[in-house]
Amino acid sequence: MANIYSVVMFQLGPGSFGGAYETTPVPDGYIWIVRDIDIKSPGVPWTRTYGLNITDGEQAPLYVTDHHNAPGGTYSFWRGRQVLQAGDTLLITVVEAGWSIRISGYQLTAP
Repeated sequence: MANIYSVVMFQLGPGSFGGAYETTPVPDGYIWIVRDIDIKSPGVPWTRTYGLNITDGEQAPLYVTDHHNAPGGTYSFWRGRQVLQAGDTLLITVVEAGWSIRISGYQLTAP
């Protein structure tokens, strides 16, 4: 039976800049299960943002907004199960400054 530990895999606050952010790699001997992605877009609800992408290090999408049409100042929530192996990373790309993002899940000991 694997030991289960809840971890915050990535966190970005509203003072963030646009650009690409990468998590630290999953440690050797562990796997990550991404369970929750919580997002607040910058701006106010009647504005539009250019969006964000969350992919694994190989560019496979986990969460992608509708580019050029993501409402500003709104919350989005993703719940699921995506597995990352030892050495894998998450790549978070945001166009504008001001996104708030929290990615959490489980860090399990590898079998």
